[in-house]
Amino acid sequence: MALWQAAASGNAQADYQAYLAAYTTGKFVAIANNRIAGLTKTAPAPLPSSSRRHRPPLPSRSPPA
Repeated sequence: MALWQAAASGNAQADYQAYLAAYTTGKFVAIANNRIAGLTKTAPAPLPSSSRRHRPPLPSRSPPA
């Protein structure tokens, strides 16, 4: 139970893998696998800077005469 608590509190893929290596049929195997899957999902790639919309500069105001 202590290894699972350490893995869950650290929330790192390596910790869940250590739990799975030590307890191949433990009661938290499914949860550990799900959390590993969630941690290894890749985030969508950001748009290239050339495709981002830029606002044109605001016109400068002349001081009142």
